[in-house]
Amino acid sequence: MEPNLHEWSLVPAIRAVSCIYSGVVCSGIGVCMMSWCIDKKGPLFVSVFSPLLLVIVAALSWVLLREKLCIGTLLGSLLIVMGLYCVLWGKTKEIELWKRKKSHKTQRRIWKCSDHILNFEIKIY
Repeated sequence: MEPNLHEWSLVPAIRAVSCIYSGVVCSGIGVCMMSWCIDKKGPLFVSVFSPLLLVIVAALSWVLLREKLCIGTLLGSLLIVMGLYCVLWGKTKEIELWKRKKSHKTQRRIWKCSDHILNFEIKIY
């Protein structure tokens, strides 16, 4: 942390403009990406990936700012990634099950239409 208070001031106009611009642009890009993700995959994916930001910040601060990584940060990051994987795995299984049930109902309807014409019954399980 910079002990000199003069370094923290936004006296030159370019500092204030750059702070406001980066805040507005980064927030705008983030909102657009979240809206796109909600539209494509649903709100679950946005809420699940929010904790992943902590992992990204820890990794980038280690790489770019040469900050030390504590064992707690590493273990927390590992738990976040494992939890993310479990949620996405479960959601994928749920979608597969839903698709199978939907295709099963569609096949059953097709056979029912044809059994009315041909006067016999075929059940698909």
